[in-house]
Amino acid sequence: MVIPGDIALRHCNSQPLSLDFDYSPSGTLPSSETLEKAAKVLNDAETVTILGGAGCAGARAELIEVAGRLKAPIVHALRGKEFIEYDNPYNVGMTGLLGFASGYQAMMNCEALLVLGSDSPIPAVLSKRREDYSSRHARRADRPSNTSGCGRCGHRKRDPRRSLSLA
Repeated sequence: MVIPGDIALRHCNSQPLSLDFDYSPSGTLPSSETLEKAAKVLNDAETVTILGGAGCAGARAELIEVAGRLKAPIVHALRGKEFIEYDNPYNVGMTGLLGFASGYQAMMNCEALLVLGSDSPIPAVLSKRREDYSSRHARRADRPSNTSGCGRCGHRKRDPRRSLSLA
């Protein structure tokens, strides 16, 4: 509902109208089988990148914990900036039209992209461009690898003992 400012600022003699909505946060939880499959994909991937959005607002600590376990850089969408960016050791920047190359590189160079709290169309765009990108940058494969990660996009070498578990 949109109310013009001059009307909204007028004094009202009536009691406030209550619509009696019972607000309770909704949630969707995938089946345990689906969660097990997702955990396997993430644990088996050598490099994982997390794309976080505004839906991570109430789960910042959990997001950073998952990033730590996966040794995954976190890229954030514009609407997730205020919840994800500040004081985050895994943050590599924003993606999208106003984003940074580091976020784009992290998403292009990962084996698995975990999208949390975002309805950004970027993963769909990436899947179309990834094959072309890989062929253009294949010449980098003969360069010596950095033992601490790739350096350009925040990926770190993972300790195979630290993986996700649903327990």
